[in-house]
Amino acid sequence: MIKQSTYDIIHGNNSVKKEKEGEDMNLLYKSTRNSEKKVTASEAILKGLAEDGGLFVPEQIPTLDVTMEELKNMTYQETAYAVMKQFLTDFTEEELKHCIDSAYDSKFDTEVIAPLVKVGDTYHLELFHGATIAFKDMALSILPHLLTTSAKKNQVKNEIVILTATSGDTGKAALAGFADVEGGKIKDIREHLHMETNEFNPYRKRLIKKGILSGETRGYVYFTLPLFEEYVMENY
Repeated sequence: MIKQSTYDIIHGNNSVKKEKEGEDMNLLYKSTRNSEKKVTASEAILKGLAEDGGLFVPEQIPTLDVTMEELKNMTYQETAYAVMKQFLTDFTEEELKHCIDSAYDSKFDTEVIAPLVKVGDTYHLELFHGATIAFKDMALSILPHLLTTSAKKNQVKNEIVILTATSGDTGKAALAGFADVEGGKIKDIREHLHMETNEFNPYRKRLIKKGILSGETRGYVYFTLPLFEEYVMENY
């Protein structure tokens, strides 16, 4: 759990300042293809990609307000808060700490979460202690909580549905991350798509006919995104 006293000592004055200044202190995000339209962190999390297909990047890279010596003595959860609060400025302290505590808990097989282990003269950061033993667990453990919190902040009433269609470790980590998270559900559509080439699969043929499934190369399936989004809204 995040230690309140540690945050009060290290971040207290800065937090009060931000509360007083309000929206002016928000770090906004812009598309890599268009720097004119800007969104908050929670809006960027909900959208995933910008409407023009670009990636969301922060307008500027914030500076940590803690020293390396202070970071060295902080827990993983405390470090996560110290970093994430600089980037997710439209989240309240309570919201962000709840997301962090819900993500980095007993799902990991060590309280350290990501131990730094010395082997010979080399230090290794172990990222395999999560639910699926994949390094993707580090990000996908907290994404569901950030997503559902972002939905509440932006008055999104629709159910959040996460579709996975992968035979790799990303889909499995997403499935584990979203398991039992209130406000969302996850579906694996591999049984419909059959990731291997199968021209006789009626589900695939329907998607191709509608222009939703636009092609496939070496096992990767490509969707026509706007049409696919409409299809998801109608069927999931």
